[in-house]
Amino acid sequence: MLSVYELKWAGPTILDDIGDGLSHNYSSIAIHLPIFKKNFQIVENFKETKIETFAENFYIKYVENNYLERMNFNYFDLCDLVFYNKIYTGSYKNKFYTTLELN
Repeated sequence: MLSVYELKWAGPTILDDIGDGLSHNYSSIAIHLPIFKKNFQIVENFKETKIETFAENFYIKYVENNYLERMNFNYFDLCDLVFYNKIYTGSYKNKFYTTLELN
């Protein structure tokens, strides 16, 4: 069994709620590591790990499916992990998860 944590989006503005670091990168999903690191204080454990290996800890659940799929890592840009996966299925937001043990 896979143990996961659902990542939260920011509020209407970053001043309301910064969420867990999920962000839009054009039409693809990105995880902003400084916010993710601040919220969960786990990135230090992965200093020696290649970014591609770290990216394997993120999953997506599409609106029409009842199962999780590993997200497809695209590239690392400044402080963001950017994935090929889309944010929306139609007009519905997909859900994003991590298998990392969070503090």
